[in-house]
Amino acid sequence: MMGKQNGQIKDRVSFDLIYEKAAPYYSNVERKSIDPVILIKCC
Repeated sequence: MMGKQNGQIKDRVSFDLIYEKAAPYYSNVERKSIDPVILIKCC
């Protein structure tokens, strides 16, 4: 088991880069999409 010093992943990792890289692929017609961070976390 991990110690308390490890914290949550969201407290340690910035996912902002994923949003920047995925932005050109967002639809311009208001289609629903899956959050790119969720896709990365699932892999």
